[in-house]
Amino acid sequence: MKKTGKGVRSPDLLPLLFKAPIQSQPGERWSYSNVGYYLLGWIIEKVTGKPYEAFLKHRIFDPLQMTETRRMYRRDIITNRASGYTWENNTLTNAKFTGVTWAYSEGGLVSSVSDLARVDAGLFGQRLLKRTTLERMWQPSHLGDGSLANYGCGWNLGSDPRRRQIYHSGNKPGFASIIQHYIDESLTVVLLVNVDNGINADADVGAISYHVASIFLSAVKPH
Repeated sequence: MKKTGKGVRSPDLLPLLFKAPIQSQPGERWSYSNVGYYLLGWIIEKVTGKPYEAFLKHRIFDPLQMTETRRMYRRDIITNRASGYTWENNTLTNAKFTGVTWAYSEGGLVSSVSDLARVDAGLFGQRLLKRTTLERMWQPSHLGDGSLANYGCGWNLGSDPRRRQIYHSGNKPGFASIIQHYIDESLTVVLLVNVDNGINADADVGAISYHVASIFLSAVKPH
């Protein structure tokens, strides 16, 4: 793909997308797609006339004073940036190299615990979006056959009927992350890990974040 400065030129992907076969008809089933978020980033640039990174800075990072969040570039010197690791035959090794730039609008951000606390307070405190918009994002998607998919607008929906929960996870060689939010309890758990696999079944971000959340939720009666 061509690059302008540090940014990836999204339109270069479009000819390839038009050649890709359709996996299912619209509304037939749900499947997570990084390409979908890639296209959303391109749409944002077309609508706003700003590079995707500049849009994030103007609309989210600066208003919430997120001074440690930015696009991820391996060549840049980023103070306190964590290194990524992986387990191979019970030995911790450096993670596989994935290129100078990471993702476009489907990921590829570097942040800190303090900045993620700010975005949690800003998003769920309705500084970025209205409550009605947030609630719409947390609704399951309706499929053509009348069934529901446990995915809203950018959020996975938890399956525990006792508590309304939304979450999203992500991973890259050497790293894994998850954010869980319990809507009625106003509890958010964010976990950032600089290793991409665990040495046992309980060492993944989903299991760890669930255990952390259960500590706080054990004293709270479900709504």
